[in-house]
Amino acid sequence: MKRIFAILLLAVITTSCSGNTPEVATATSENNGDQMDAALTFDLVMPENAQHTPSGLAYVAIKQSGGTRPTEIQALRIALKAYDVMTGKIEEATVIETLQRMPLFGEIVSQMTIGDTYRIWGESEGRVWDVTILEVAHEFDPPQDLTPPADAEEINGAVWKQIEAGNGVKITHGQAIRFYATRWHAQTGAILESNISGEGTLAILNNDMFYQDPIHAALLLEMSPGAKARIWIKLPQQAHSTETQDDSAYDILEELTVVERLPQYDVPTDLVAPQDATTLREGAAMKIIDAPQDGIALKEGEDVLVDMTCWHSQTGNIIMASGLLSNEETRMELTEALGIWHDFMLKATHGMTFRTWTTAEVMPENVTIPMTCRVKVE
Repeated sequence: MKRIFAILLLAVITTSCSGNTPEVATATSENNGDQMDAALTFDLVMPENAQHTPSGLAYVAIKQSGGTRPTEIQALRIALKAYDVMTGKIEEATVIETLQRMPLFGEIVSQMTIGDTYRIWGESEGRVWDVTILEVAHEFDPPQDLTPPADAEEINGAVWKQIEAGNGVKITHGQAIRFYATRWHAQTGAILESNISGEGTLAILNNDMFYQDPIHAALLLEMSPGAKARIWIKLPQQAHSTETQDDSAYDILEELTVVERLPQYDVPTDLVAPQDATTLREGAAMKIIDAPQDGIALKEGEDVLVDMTCWHSQTGNIIMASGLLSNEETRMELTEALGIWHDFMLKATHGMTFRTWTTAEVMPENVTIPMTCRVKVE
């Protein structure tokens, strides 16, 4: 379960984070002796018959299934296991990736078949990987026509066309949505990336998104939940290959679907503490939004489950959200180690929802940003 300190020490999370974050489990000699011993029952030294890639990786086949090779339009569910040769530590993850999105192992995975396991050695002698293609997670056939239609509309240097209407009103500035996006090479139709096999991408249409990603920010303002659109994008000239490029050609074709609106993550209108907020100390204020009449007061030493979302008080960027970036719960142990959050929580009751405003000065040393948070206590 996530602890509040781990959350508060996170860097500001961008508004277009990937939905395919690996789930990592670590085993060491201290917490899982059996797994460590299993790692050491085979020889991690690179064998003489290992094959080598042009980039310097060495590999051998541990298990060959005799299945089919992956293609460029497939997203693969891949199991990764990394061995630290010096400590016996094991790290495991399951990821969903396309061949284009695997710069480290892609040249080896492209030679594997579904079900194979290969052992890989890199330039560093301290780490060895086992890579297994578990299954095809998704097939991404490109649209039949990769070029923009005649009625495509211009939007911030790109062109777009809606292909499915959504439901309800259009998205507006400050709102949060979850969307799926798949990208193909606009000349070849090769799949580049997609988040359809994961949870999708969270986007908050705040000022920062309009500055960093004006094309998608403007496009989303033209859409409503359930809408699907295609957009054709040109890459900057320096991103092109050395081959002759047609300046009028588009590099990327993207299909984007707005899955749902997420009002709980909208940028609050009160990023600055209102006059009726209660000041606990200089730089820290709170306001009760909703509370049950018979709510039981929180007590010192309790271990409390909370649903918590925090934004940067100046930019509106979302910093953290319980359950959004992982499936773990957020908990607070009500001791003085929580600092200002200890003071906030002892003013609350079970079932209460409240908002807080804090400056960097009242937060732990590693937190250097002002924050506005919404907290619901279970």
